[in-house]
Amino acid sequence: MKYITTFALALVFTASVALAGEKPVEGKIVCGKCTAKIKGAGCSAAITYKGKDGKEVSYLLSGKLVKGKGCEGISHGTICKPGSSVAATVTGKVVDGKFNATKIVAKKKK
Repeated sequence: MKYITTFALALVFTASVALAGEKPVEGKIVCGKCTAKIKGAGCSAAITYKGKDGKEVSYLLSGKLVKGKGCEGISHGTICKPGSSVAATVTGKVVDGKFNATKIVAKKKK
């Protein structure tokens, strides 16, 4: 019974994410100014990933998971150096030119 409930909850969550237009993307959390070089962006968290056409796409992160200059579980000090990044899977959607993140899961280094 426990497994059926867990499966049902996972199915409902997946359906709610799909209906909301949100999608998970795998990419890197970087500094919007230092690494992503987003025009007009100050030092703040950004997501960089490969788009449908294979080109690299960068968006500033927004939403309640963004904490000051960093974001959920990732301090700005770890991403604010040119070339530094944290691999992550981010779920959300692009709203007003920013990636509104609803879930951020940083990948652990092996």
